[in-house]
Amino acid sequence: MYNCISVNIIKYILLVILLLLVSITDIKEFRIPNTILGSFMLIRSGILVYEISQKTVYINNVISTLLLVISIFIVGVLMKIVIGNGIGFGDIKLLMVVTFYMGSAKSLDIIYSSILVMGVIDLIALVLRCKTRKDAMPFAPAVLLGTIFASVLW
Repeated sequence: MYNCISVNIIKYILLVILLLLVSITDIKEFRIPNTILGSFMLIRSGILVYEISQKTVYINNVISTLLLVISIFIVGVLMKIVIGNGIGFGDIKLLMVVTFYMGSAKSLDIIYSSILVMGVIDLIALVLRCKTRKDAMPFAPAVLLGTIFASVLW
C-alpha cells in the first residue's frame, strides 16, 4: 500500500510539472511542444510497467484508458474539422497525454474541469475586454487548473 501511495504522489507531481512547462510555452508561443509530451509519455510508460508489475494497475484499466485516448483523438479531430480554429492539435495531444497519465476514471473529471476553467477564463477576458471572441487563448493553463481542481475536489 505504501508503494502505491508514493507512486501516485510521484505521478501527480510529474503531471503538474508537465502541465506547468506546457502552460508556460502555450502562453508564450501558443504551441505545445511534442518533445515535452513525448518525454512524459515515456515516463508514464515506465511508471505503468512498474504499476502493472506491482499489481496496482490492471490490464483492463490500461485497455480502457487506451480506448479513451483513441476516443479523445477522434473527437478532437472531428472538433477541429467542424469548429476549425477552436482547438489546436497540441491541445488534443495534451488531453491524450493527460488521459494516458491519469487513467480513464480520473481523466473525464479533468477534461470537464479544464473546459469549465477555460470557459471562466474566456468569460472574464471578454468581460474585461482583454480578448475578443476571435483571439486565440492558450488551453494548457486551463488543463493545469482543471487537473488541480479535479484532483482536489473529486
